[in-house]
Amino acid sequence: MSDYEYIPYPNPDVIYQGEDDGWAVLVNMDTGNSIAVNNTGKFIWKTADGRKSVGQIISHIKETFSGVPENIDKDVAELVENLRANGFFGCKLKC
Repeated sequence: MSDYEYIPYPNPDVIYQGEDDGWAVLVNMDTGNSIAVNNTGKFIWKTADGRKSVGQIISHIKETFSGVPENIDKDVAELVENLRANGFFGCKLKC
C-alpha cells in the first residue's frame, strides 16, 4: 500500500496555535513535543480530517495553490509521516 493511501487524522490532544506570520505551532500535550509548521503544514493540518488520504490532500494543495513545486508529493508524505511518528497524527488505511 502506498504512503499516499493513508488517511491522517489529528490527535485530539494536540493544540494548534496559529500565527499571523504564516507559521503555526503544534503542541502534543501527551508527550510535550512541539513542531512549527509553515503555511503548507498549516494547510495539511487543517485538511487532514480523517476522511482524506494523503494523495487527496496533495491533490487539494495542487488545486488550491499556484506554483506548487514538483516534489510536493514527497514533501507532504514526509511531513505527514513525521507528524504521525511524533504523535501529532494518527493514520488509518483507506477503506
